[in-house]
Amino acid sequence: MPNPKTGRPQVIITTSPPKPALPPPDFYSLLNKSVKRDTHRVILAVLGLCNTAKAFPGTPADRARFLSTVGWHFADQADFPVLADQKGLSETFATILPLLDRRAAEESPDVKAFFTLADAIVAIEAGRREARQKEFEEARRRAQDKDVVML
Repeated sequence: MPNPKTGRPQVIITTSPPKPALPPPDFYSLLNKSVKRDTHRVILAVLGLCNTAKAFPGTPADRARFLSTVGWHFADQADFPVLADQKGLSETFATILPLLDRRAAEESPDVKAFFTLADAIVAIEAGRREARQKEFEEARRRAQDKDVVML
């Protein structure tokens, strides 16, 4: 039986002041930080681009225009294989491309330049993978031929 002196337990409600809302991220600053350049503004590396693009609010066309703000112009596209050597870059572009609307390239040379670079890097890596696969198959075929000759 409950003690009549204590009565019912009391509920104490405490409130804390609301936490201030965090300011939205500065996507353009994040994007510029993800592209490393030398003193001559030559692109050396692309880091964290995929996460920045995924987080950017808006439509796929908006994302394409956003990514184009980096300035993906190259005086010599022969540098593309050098950029393609960067670990993970091809995978990054392959992940980003489905998030974008290619029609945005029709209205902007900057967006078109981004797609040119991304497509070239993905194609270079695909060509390298295909060449490695052919080398592997040729080595396997030679090993099988050698085994047959030894029998």
